[in-house]
Amino acid sequence: MPNDYGTGMDLSSLLNSGVGMAAGLFGDSSKPYRAVEDSINSMLKRGTSGFQPYQKAGEQAIPMYQEWTNRQQDPYEFYQSLMSNYSQSPYAKHLMDTSLNASNNAASASGMLGSDAHARQNMDYAQEIASRDMQQFFNNLFGINNNYGTALNSQMDRGYGAAGGAANLYGNAMQSMAEAKYNQEAAKQRDTGNWLSSGLEFGKSLFGL
Repeated sequence: MPNDYGTGMDLSSLLNSGVGMAAGLFGDSSKPYRAVEDSINSMLKRGTSGFQPYQKAGEQAIPMYQEWTNRQQDPYEFYQSLMSNYSQSPYAKHLMDTSLNASNNAASASGMLGSDAHARQNMDYAQEIASRDMQQFFNNLFGINNNYGTALNSQMDRGYGAAGGAANLYGNAMQSMAEAKYNQEAAKQRDTGNWLSSGLEFGKSLFGL
């Protein structure tokens, strides 16, 4: 028997319908999905901020790398630019002084001091020592130059990798946010459907239908 307490209405059904109607009206099943969306936004900001310094450094390295390669297009000018600041090293000067003194002493002992042969020998010593010193100077600068280019290239690679990582992170986040948005809208529709269904039940209970 319906428990109507003399009202002619099933109060239990009426109460249940009213509770369902209130839940549909004031409940929000989409709230968890909005929280997921907010969480994804926060994670996206933190994630992309970690890539930004490397991406920026890579972008800054591009014109520097282009300038570096342009300087080497003409091999002769490139060599001249490297050797323009050459000066005899202290070691080469010491070696030349020592060699020439030894040559002069040997020529003096043999009676060849001041002869054409002695002069040619000293010139050969000086040219050989200077050539080795200049070659060492060039090798040092050329190595530094290559290291500089390698560093710029690595910096661009890291920037490219950071840009790709940020793009992947953004793409995954957008996909997750789209799913959360879809679920959020579906939850809203379910709430509306529940509210309408509970409202109908409440009306039927109210009027004893």
